[in-house]
Amino acid sequence: MVALREVAWLAGMVEGEGCFAWSGRSPQIVVSSTDLDVIEHCGRLFGRRVETLAPRPGGRKQQYATRIYGAGAVGWMMTLYPLLGERRCGKVREVLVAWRERPVHHNTAAALRRHAA
Repeated sequence: MVALREVAWLAGMVEGEGCFAWSGRSPQIVVSSTDLDVIEHCGRLFGRRVETLAPRPGGRKQQYATRIYGAGAVGWMMTLYPLLGERRCGKVREVLVAWRERPVHHNTAAALRRHAA
């Protein structure tokens, strides 16, 4: 179980440095930053690895990202929703509508139960 303060911290991170998206196959949450330690923290909360993104032109800082897909992303969207601003809530609703309209996959309910545990 994730502590409430960690959920609030993650909501702030996603609000400022993340996005909610429908990939065409599944929901996803992506968080990116030039601060590796911050993205590692997000990755631990998601249970996912950190990616080193391709270098950006012009000598910009290295960026890192972590992302979660599928039912795990849906669970986090529902968890973070009450803590998000209006624009992000709208995007979460949009993604969840697309997710609900897609064909049902048998592993979705099991993955949501694992997220809630």
